[in-house]
Amino acid sequence: MVGFRIIALFIFGFMLAKPALSQTLSTCISIASDADGDGYGWENDASCIITSTSLTSPSFTNLETGEPVNLVRAQWSSSDFTGNQITCQARRFDGVSYSRSGAYGPLYVFQPLSQTAPYNGNVTAVAPTLDGTDITSSWTINNGIYVGPGDLGLTPWVEVVTLSSANPLATRVWLTDQSYTLCANLEPSKGLAPSGSLQSNIDNCDYTNAAQYNGWGWDAIAGESCAPGNSSPLGNCDYTNAAQFDGWGWNAVTGQSCEPVTSASQCIDSDGDGWGWDGTESCRLD
Repeated sequence: MVGFRIIALFIFGFMLAKPALSQTLSTCISIASDADGDGYGWENDASCIITSTSLTSPSFTNLETGEPVNLVRAQWSSSDFTGNQITCQARRFDGVSYSRSGAYGPLYVFQPLSQTAPYNGNVTAVAPTLDGTDITSSWTINNGIYVGPGDLGLTPWVEVVTLSSANPLATRVWLTDQSYTLCANLEPSKGLAPSGSLQSNIDNCDYTNAAQYNGWGWDAIAGESCAPGNSSPLGNCDYTNAAQFDGWGWNAVTGQSCEPVTSASQCIDSDGDGWGWDGTESCRLD
C-alpha cells in the first residue's frame, strides 16, 4: 500500500511540475521544431515550447520608406552556407536612413555539415580587428531553419533584398523598426538568400484592383499575377450573398464591402455548386 502511495505522489508531483517546466522554456520559433507533435520542440541546442506565436510572422515598418517590411519564412539549405563567407552588419535608423551601427561585424566562414547525426558543421567567426579572437562554433540546418551564431539564428522571418546588379541578393534580419542586421555573401556574385520559403500562412497577393482585371491580383514579391481563387476570388472578398446586395461582396478581414465585379465574363462560384454571380446576375459555370 505504501508503495502505491509513493507512486501516486510521484505521478501527481510530475503533473504539477510539467506546467511549471513549460513556463521556463523559451518559445519555439518554428512549429517544425516539434517533430513528434507533443507541443515541445528542440532549437539552438535547447528545448522550447510551441505557442500560438510559433507560426506568426512579426511585423516591422521600414522607417526610411514608410512601407511595411516584406518578410518571408526562410527555408534555408546547407548549400546556402557551406563554403561561403558571410558578413553581417547591424544597421540603425538615424532619422533619415539606416546606417552602420557600431564596429564591423565578424566574418562567418562555414565548413560543410557532417554526413552523420547530428549533422553539425563548424563555423568560424573571424574577428574584424587584429586584436580580436576568432571563435569557432557549430551550425546546422533544422527543418529549414538555420541554427548557429549571428542574428540569422534568431528568427526564420527575414527580408530578401537586392543590393545592386553586382551584389544581387542579401538578407535582412529585422529586430525592431529602428534596426536590422544586413547579411551578405563576401563573394558578391553568389549573394545570400534562402533557397526556399514557407509561405503557408502568408499571402503576398494584392487584390485591390482585382475588379478591373477579372479577379486577378498582383504579387509584388514574386513579380507575377495571382489567379482568382474559387472560394475567395477577389482576395478576401466573399460574394456568396452578392445577389442580395446588387453584386457587392464582403471582406471580413478589412471589414469593408467589395465592389461588384465589372466583367460579365467572370462568373464567381463561391460555394462550388456550379452556379455563381458575375456582378450583374446569376451565371452557370460550364
